[in-house]
Amino acid sequence: MDVVMLSRLQFAAATMFHFLFVPLTLKIMLIVVLLFVPVVLAYQIWA
Repeated sequence: MDVVMLSRLQFAAATMFHFLFVPLTLKIMLIVVLLFVPVVLAYQIWA
């Protein structure tokens, strides 16, 4: 394989990784924030 083909494969793999796992990570972060921010705020008000 030549260098250009290898770099295209690496770019394709990185792009696939980005589009598959970054949205999943953002969804998990959103769920965690929606669950824990109200808990922390309630504790702060209570304390």
